Amino acid sequence: MFKKLSNLKLIGILVILGAAYLILEFTANSGRSRSFREVLVDIDTAKVNKILISKGDKQIQLDKEGGNWELLLDNGKKVPAISSNVRNALSTLNTIKPSRIVARQSEKWNEYQVDTAGIQVQVFEGNTKSLDIIIGKFGVKGQRQFYTHVRLTEDDEVYIADNFMGISFPSDAASFRNKQLVRFVIDSLTGVQYDYPADTSFTVLKTIDNNWVIDGNSTDSASTVRTLRSFRFVSGRDFVDNINFGELGTELLTLTLNLKSEEDIVVKAYSHPQHQWILNSTLNPEAYFSDDGSNLIKKLYKYQQEYFANN
Repeated sequence: MFKKLSNLKLIGILVILGAAYLILEFTANSGRSRSFREVLVDIDTAKVNKILISKGDKQIQLDKEGGNWELLLDNGKKVPAISSNVRNALSTLNTIKPSRIVARQSEKWNEYQVDTAGIQVQVFEGNTKSLDIIIGKFGVKGQRQFYTHVRLTEDDEVYIADNFMGISFPSDAASFRNKQLVRFVIDSLTGVQYDYPADTSFTVLKTIDNNWVIDGNSTDSASTVRTLRSFRFVSGRDFVDNINFGELGTELLTLTLNLKSEEDIVVKAYSHPQHQWILNSTLNPEAYFSDDGSNLIKKLYKYQQEYFANN
C-alpha cells in the first residue's frame, strides 16, 4: 500500500513539474510569442524584377528589363535607374532583423508610423510578391544604437528592427536617377568654351606648356584652378519630365568641355517661362533639370574675370 502511495506521489510530482515547465515555456521572453516572426525579410536580390515604394500618395515603380533597372515616370515614360542604387536598397532591406514585438493592435500603428505615414515597400520575384513591409518610425538608444519600427502589411504586429536605419532607405524617385551634369578631371581638360548671347562668349585654352589663356592673355594660375575646381562635379536636383523637350528652342547658354581622351561634355541651358532655366548635358542626355539661376547656372556658366586674379 505504501509502495502504491509512493508511486502516486511520484506521478503527482512529475505532473506538477511538467505543468511548471509548460508555464515557463509560454511565459518566458514576454517580447516573443507564438506569433513572433524570426524572419521578416528573405528576398533573393538576384531574382527581384520589380519594386514598388509608396509613401503617402506617391509611388515609385522600378522594373528590371534585360538586366538593367528602369524607373517609371508619372507620364508613363521609363528612364534608366542607377542599378547600384537599386541593389543597395535591396541589400538594405535584407538587413532588417526583428528583435521584439512592441505592439499587436492596429491602434498602435499611428504611434509607430507603420500606417500610411510610413514607407511601404513591395518586392516581386517574377509574378510572386516576396515582400510587403512598412518601414516606420526611426529611433536611437544610447549614442550608437539605432532601430526602426516595421510591420508586415499582412500582420498587426509591430516589430523593432535593431541596427536598421529606416530613414536611410530611399523613398524619392530622384534617389534612383542619374543626376550628373558635369564630371571631369582638370588634368584631362584642353579647353573650356562659353557660348553666350551677343559678344560675351569666350574660350579658355590650355597651351602646350600647361598654361591657360583667354584671347592670348595668360590667366592667373591660382584663379583658374580654383574656378575649374568649382564645377568639376555638378549634379542637378530638380528633374523636369512633363514638358516637350523638342520645343525648347535655341539654347541661350552653352558650356563645352574639351577633354583629351574622352568625348566633349556639352551643357546647354534654355530659358523657360515656367522653370526659368532648363539644363541638359551630353553626359546624361535623358535628364533635364530646372534651375532658378542661383545654383546650376551660377556654378557652370562663368565670367572671364573669374579666371584672373582678384576675382
